[in-house]
Amino acid sequence: MIHRVCATFLVSLLLIATASAQVGWRDEALPNPTTGGSATLLARCYYPALQSGQNAPLLPRPGGYPIVVFLHGYGGLGRNYPDLGERLAAAGYLAVLSDTAMTDPTLQAADAAALLPALALENQRIGAFLYGALATDRAALAGHSMGGGNTVRTLATNPGYRTGIGFAPWAGQGSGTQSWFPSAFAPLVAVPLLLLHGEGDTTLNWQTTAQAYYDRATAYTDAKVFVRLDGDCTHSNVARLTPSSGLVDRAVFDRSLTTAIGWLDAVLGDDPRGLEQVVGPTLRAAPHFAEVAVAIRAPQLWTVGEPRVGGAIGFRLAGEPGIAALALALTAGNVATPIGTLVLDPATTVVIATAPVGATNLQLTPYPIPADAALVGLRVFAQGAASTDGGGLRLSNGLDFVIGT
Repeated sequence: MIHRVCATFLVSLLLIATASAQVGWRDEALPNPTTGGSATLLARCYYPALQSGQNAPLLPRPGGYPIVVFLHGYGGLGRNYPDLGERLAAAGYLAVLSDTAMTDPTLQAADAAALLPALALENQRIGAFLYGALATDRAALAGHSMGGGNTVRTLATNPGYRTGIGFAPWAGQGSGTQSWFPSAFAPLVAVPLLLLHGEGDTTLNWQTTAQAYYDRATAYTDAKVFVRLDGDCTHSNVARLTPSSGLVDRAVFDRSLTTAIGWLDAVLGDDPRGLEQVVGPTLRAAPHFAEVAVAIRAPQLWTVGEPRVGGAIGFRLAGEPGIAALALALTAGNVATPIGTLVLDPATTVVIATAPVGATNLQLTPYPIPADAALVGLRVFAQGAASTDGGGLRLSNGLDFVIGT
């Protein structure tokens, strides 16, 4: 697939409108179309709106909004995470914060599995607030604490979510009829997976929870990432802000959500530049960052900077340590190869760099653009190849960009 770096005029207008949108919220009671979970699925929804506030009119978006279903922690409800909902909506997502199963992890998992088909029906129901507003094929499941564990548990028998995000995920419980351990489900998760946890969490230890999920997630696709934040990151501030939150809590929350939104942009929005906030130097230099673990099965390529004559554009390639290459072409292609689909035209393809990916799982190739006005408006295509986790050398996604002034 080719991902545009310079968007068309129409898409640019759409992104501007989304970025400047106000955030609305409303409570939904969705009929459950499945045989498991609550009969009525209660949720507080946050969405890009024409004005701020409860029940505000939804800002129309062609093709609908990507969805993030969020599962709360033990003893809480989705409505206890307003800051998270607002941040996701402001970034262009429809955030569905589940408002059921306060202390019942098994019920919460069943409701998580039911919410996506329930939203799909609501998207088709004429007269519904969400009618035609959702891109139900671009949905993520996320959760905090108990909800983080249930994110993994639900994705083991995935009803259609494209990715999962766990904030300080709970390890489960080991006695009685409710006995279950989400880490046992981790090997069955076959989507990209992001985990976030902090060294300052005194409720759940990151080594026995998030790290264990990461280590045991062996069936993941594309990539799995575990971002560990520093000692200022607590069990609460990694996913939400309370009314008494101080500046440090807000800064930690901002770092956590910036990473999560970058991940969503890359996986649901097909914009790999979001990975700069997930695995790139931008993350690694950020306040409250401690460590990141990365494993990649589909190399990812994105750009750093703007392609302008007389300047330079950088190509960031994420893969496993080992051999890597980057190529440019003047036209697109579609050629099946043993290492993936070449989306460059072989007749115009030029390899511009061969260099290994290092221990950071990243390679940066700067590419200078001559100061030649004749290049303005030229469309260029790019693709990389890198080593992968257990799969050898693979081709990355493709990019294209237009050189500007």
